[in-house]
Amino acid sequence: MMKRLGFITALVAVLCLPATALAGIDLPMCIDSRGYNVIFFEDSKLNALAQIDNADDGWPLVRYNPAALPQLDSKTRLFFLHHQCGHHVLGHALKPDVTYQMEEMADCWAVNSLFYGGRLLRTDFKTVQDQISALSEKDWRQVGPRRALRLTNCLR
Repeated sequence: MMKRLGFITALVAVLCLPATALAGIDLPMCIDSRGYNVIFFEDSKLNALAQIDNADDGWPLVRYNPAALPQLDSKTRLFFLHHQCGHHVLGHALKPDVTYQMEEMADCWAVNSLFYGGRLLRTDFKTVQDQISALSEKDWRQVGPRRALRLTNCLR
């Protein structure tokens, strides 16, 4: 059990390392549920900060617009990118529709990945939660009822 926990902790830490920093955004290293590297690419026409996608050949993608939602601080932007990565890691991008439960799972995956990777502190949770809660439904493209982010409840 301890060996498995150590492996999982190491895996999360590796996944949290930034692959690169473009336009002031730390892009996470992300591997999807099939073992494919997720490709992050800038899309200035995207009307959101980030969105999951799959290429025509099935390769996992996260499109992001660094100019979107300029009022968000770097920790909140990092959370958004890890949230999208979480969808790929958890296999949600292979499903036809993303559900409310999938959104919550991606939130928790992002929080655990960032927290245990040392990139998000407990003191950052309130800022991230408040900034996301202040966004309109258009900005925080959600499914289902507006969900209340309770980031500390996600920690395992």
